[in-house]
Amino acid sequence: FVSPERLLNDNFVGDLQNVPGGVSLAVIDEAHCVSEWSHNFRPAYHRLGRILTDRVRAKTTLALTATATKKTELSLIKQLGIAQDGVLRNVRVRDNLILSVMRVPALAREKTLLHLLKYDEMLQTGSVIVYTATQRDSERVAGYLYNEGIKAKAYHAGQEPAQRRQTQHEFMMSKVRVVIATIAFGMGLDKSDVRAVINFSLPRSPEAYIQQAGRAGRDGAPAACITFLD
Repeated sequence: FVSPERLLNDNFVGDLQNVPGGVSLAVIDEAHCVSEWSHNFRPAYHRLGRILTDRVRAKTTLALTATATKKTELSLIKQLGIAQDGVLRNVRVRDNLILSVMRVPALAREKTLLHLLKYDEMLQTGSVIVYTATQRDSERVAGYLYNEGIKAKAYHAGQEPAQRRQTQHEFMMSKVRVVIATIAFGMGLDKSDVRAVINFSLPRSPEAYIQQAGRAGRDGAPAACITFLD
């Protein structure tokens, strides 16, 4: 289990080349990153296809993602050398997710969020993830909720790694019920009892929305996906 950047290390690739029988299967999780992030944020993703084919010589490549648009799908097929008949799609939104949009003026968002967390029946049990657009918003909203008696903490890329790990651990152990986060929170997250994902700010894209909403209701029980719209 390695990062894409690890495959840029010649010694590591050499070890893979010497594996008895070769590498039978290479799996790329969150494969949409090969298309979305490869050109600027993490260029190692852009080189994955060539390295796996030409140097690692993986016999089969499996690319997994929950948010591939048609454009992303075509990009993955091209970059990873996947045949057209090798694409398998499932439903994009699970039946237990209740999607809704609330028209909420910016000045009323904190109070509306507090009201939902205190009085909405579906949000009375389990965990809640609230996504904000900025690090400053996540800190402000988390502080507001905490002062109003809600066990909430902020999570964003501006924090120290140890602080982020601690917050995620407390969330997974249900010691913190609500996490107010930027998009830095959630990649690879698998908590079964997330009863709601609330977009305090509009997601940056439909793909981001689907990615975030999909973290709710993984236990199969009804879960709310609420977006605030100003």
